[in-house]
Amino acid sequence: MAALTALLSPDNVYYGLVRTTEQKEGELTANIKFVFISFIGDKIGVMRKAKLSTLTGSVTDAFDPFHV
Repeated sequence: MAALTALLSPDNVYYGLVRTTEQKEGELTANIKFVFISFIGDKIGVMRKAKLSTLTGSVTDAFDPFHV
């Protein structure tokens, strides 16, 4: 996670998916989960944040399906 946060800049917006794999002891199959990440930097202007709020639903739908 630290490697990902090092790439994010406070003056930009990021959306993405992270794939995680978990295998419990004694099980032969692994569980794969997708995590949706939305990051809006602290240095984004108020007007740009307002425009982004209207697009958030569409962006989230584009990345669907995800688990978390």
